[in-house]
Amino acid sequence: MKRKSSWISLLLAVLICGGIAGRPLTVSSASPDEHLVLHYDFQGETDEERLANKVGGSDSGSLTVTSPGALSYVREGYAFVHSAKGEYISAELGEDVRSIQRNATMFVAFRAEGNSPSSVGDIAQIGGTVRLAIDTNNKLFTRMGSKFASDAATQKVVQSPVSRDAWVWVAVTIQYDEAGNVTEQFFLSTDEGATWSVSEFTMSGVEGMLASAQELLLGKVSRGIDDRGTSFYYRDFRLYDRVLTQEELTEIEVPAVEIEAPVTPPTEDPTEEPDPDRILSEHLVVHYDFLGNTTEEIGRASCRERV
Repeated sequence: MKRKSSWISLLLAVLICGGIAGRPLTVSSASPDEHLVLHYDFQGETDEERLANKVGGSDSGSLTVTSPGALSYVREGYAFVHSAKGEYISAELGEDVRSIQRNATMFVAFRAEGNSPSSVGDIAQIGGTVRLAIDTNNKLFTRMGSKFASDAATQKVVQSPVSRDAWVWVAVTIQYDEAGNVTEQFFLSTDEGATWSVSEFTMSGVEGMLASAQELLLGKVSRGIDDRGTSFYYRDFRLYDRVLTQEELTEIEVPAVEIEAPVTPPTEDPTEEPDPDRILSEHLVVHYDFLGNTTEEIGRASCRERV
């Protein structure tokens, strides 16, 4: 009887190790980094390196800084987008993004600046898929689908406000189906990813999503507002082609940076009285003062060469 029991135990062990009824063994999922589709970390010695997509072999392009007022820029380890209209950072997205199969995670490390916001500030957008923004009460919200710029029916607000002038990490996980049903988890960290709060939302009737994604935008105003009152610093942006867990988010590392003060051109004090002598000396080109002891001295011009 003992021998029979031993053979049965051995047979069960073989079936469990090899898979019962032909089913394969469950294998742990690959690391999150192997599922990266986009990664912009602003690291590098040149602006070209800092703006590059660090995912090798990706057909999604590098970031481009659009700054008609020369107010936005990239530095070692971070980028800055000014609140003025027309200031933003963007990248064209490739088929590697549009071919993601219904599960994704968007991660962004940012800091909002400005204490008198006049309108919503757009933190990050993947066109046709997800919009992440901050409202005038410092609450974060998302909108989903191809109509996110105008359709508030797909808007979900995280009720806990965040602090301005402080780094915030956000991860949005997305799962959706052909019927337009979306399940979203909104992860928020204010301590560099050590701890996370999570909110879960569901939406229906969402159109578009990743199959229609064309462009990534950081800091661009959705509507024609001259100045929204909120500028943004960015340290990291990532897009994964699967849903990340809270434990995996805790493992994300973003290098610390030291922010340089924005360079602003000096402005004259409008209350300061003009100095006539300074104005005359700055603009004087030729001066005949008719002073001297001889005719030659009296007729000589005092000239200042223009540079």
